[in-house]
Amino acid sequence: MVFSSLEFIFIFLPIFFLIYYLVPKKMRNGVLFGGSLLFYYLGSSKAPAYFLLFVISLAFNYAIAICIDNRNNRKHYSRSARGWLILGVALNLAMLALFKYSADIFYGLNALLGQSFLGLELPLSGWVLPLGISFYVFRAIAYLVDVYRKQLHADKSFIRFGAFFAAFPHLTAGPIVRYRDMARQLRRHELSLDCVLDGVRTFIIGLGMKALISDNIYGIWSQVCTLGLDGISTPLAWLSIIGYSIYIFFDFAGYSLMAIGLGKMMGFSLPQNFNAPYLSITMTEFWRRWHITLGSFYRDYVYIPLGGSRVSKPRLVLNTLAVWVLTGIWHGSTLNFLLWGLFLFAVIIAEKFLYGWFMEKHRPLGHIYMLLLIPISWSFFAISDAKELVAFWGQLFPFFGGASIPATDFVDVGLGFLPYILAGIVLCLPFVPRIYEKIKKIPLLGDVLLCLILAASIYFISKGLGNPFLYGGF
Repeated sequence: MVFSSLEFIFIFLPIFFLIYYLVPKKMRNGVLFGGSLLFYYLGSSKAPAYFLLFVISLAFNYAIAICIDNRNNRKHYSRSARGWLILGVALNLAMLALFKYSADIFYGLNALLGQSFLGLELPLSGWVLPLGISFYVFRAIAYLVDVYRKQLHADKSFIRFGAFFAAFPHLTAGPIVRYRDMARQLRRHELSLDCVLDGVRTFIIGLGMKALISDNIYGIWSQVCTLGLDGISTPLAWLSIIGYSIYIFFDFAGYSLMAIGLGKMMGFSLPQNFNAPYLSITMTEFWRRWHITLGSFYRDYVYIPLGGSRVSKPRLVLNTLAVWVLTGIWHGSTLNFLLWGLFLFAVIIAEKFLYGWFMEKHRPLGHIYMLLLIPISWSFFAISDAKELVAFWGQLFPFFGGASIPATDFVDVGLGFLPYILAGIVLCLPFVPRIYEKIKKIPLLGDVLLCLILAASIYFISKGLGNPFLYGGF
């Protein structure tokens, strides 16, 4: 089940919120926990064993955190507490590696073994990736580390911890919410009509980003992949990767806004996950604005523990490399994600030591630089096959030996998607939110506009024109 489905909007949400608002405040954590388990069960119905895996993970992390907390001395860190932390983090990462990377690892090992005299062959698992595993594993690790660091106490209430860990707004595709940011809210459940209405409005805007922009733009990338990435003209290659860049932003940012809106409707304030990233002037700035909660996770639990930026230049390079290699392989097990992470690492290091200061001083040039670099970076992300990636780059930059193909395909394929791409570009500009804030102050006008967005979104969803959330597969 996804947020942009009729079942979720017209069945799950009304029933859930009817119960949530009617029960006493002290029972709302139980309703959220039970509703979230149901949400996950419905979402993983094709592989029900993964629902059991999720419940085991929840119970395991609840127990490990209590063991860490009980053994932590206020004056110093207990070796026993450190041992429990290592066990908890290791088992969480082992579970993630088993389901996300084992098939690719075994495939590579089989290729090596097949060339050896042993003639052995490891069985490929063929496992489907459990729903949201990358997100709930990182959420669990952050919780265990924060308990170990004494930044919070382990929650002894299984229901309250379960309500945090399994909360369906951020369960399957983020934001990566930390317990310390929600602890007070889980105890108080402060609700107001204004907060609920603001949550509804935020949810509708996110739904519109997904259903009206992202889903309609994705078609150009899908058609280009069908035609063959080496058989398209240069204009269509550029239009398609620009379209993909807009698609992935509105898909993920739309989901995050829906999650934030649902949180507000329950009385929770979930962290911001995007802050106009396409207005950045450097790649460094872009990754402070894109998937903010993932970036802050790596900053607090990888980069700073390694020494951060207060180290020698060679060590700084290694620390940055570690972050971007981990960021790449977190997104996927195929080679293109590692290449994507290495590409971003190289650009960010070059900005830090060579020309980042120049872009910050000359902002118009910085924007032009990013308008070229952002689509190029997403090409690594979008294309998993190395040969196809090279072929696509040959069409992006035909002066390096790409095939010369007439631009008639731009007219046949690209023009139909151009209005959606242009709309996406315009909606990324900073004046759009300012206009909406002014419209909201005009009685009824803002809500009428939102009703139109909701109606149009439901129409497109009902026609089966939607696509699954991209980040839901991570």
